[in-house]
Amino acid sequence: MTSQNIQIGKVLKTHGTNGNLKVFIESLFIKEALKSKHFFINQLPYFVESIQKSGEQEIILKLEEVDSREVAQNLCGFEVLMDSQQVKKWKKQITDETLIHFTIYNQTQKIGKVLDILEMPQQIMLVTSIQKKEVLIPLNEDFLVEINPDEQKIVLNLPENYFEIFLG
Repeated sequence: MTSQNIQIGKVLKTHGTNGNLKVFIESLFIKEALKSKHFFINQLPYFVESIQKSGEQEIILKLEEVDSREVAQNLCGFEVLMDSQQVKKWKKQITDETLIHFTIYNQTQKIGKVLDILEMPQQIMLVTSIQKKEVLIPLNEDFLVEINPDEQKIVLNLPENYFEIFLG
């Protein structure tokens, strides 16, 4: 296999009696997950019959050939993986200038606008300015709460005192 798979979530439980699954999806991957035609669960590929959002980080997933509660039950608790090529396409979309000028929030506190995006070897960094000083903020799944393109905002949950490093 030339590409690798990346964990994007976990099967939580069955949903109904016809094989639907309730799946937790990391917020960083929810948009791509909703567009995906297949996932890997327990190292096996499953093709999507239908998919719908069921909350901020949950989806209801109907997979081909999973047509009963009993079959669906066998998938509960397993990690949900997606082809890393699909994830790279998404990462490429956010590293271009689509996020420039989005407003950054640390939970509910407004931080500033995205002035630039730096693609570092380990992660993507948002560049903003606070008190006339350049501040770098990692855009990773540990800190990212949501990217809302409609409102042009990025909501993060940064460690306490994160900005003291930059502001002294």
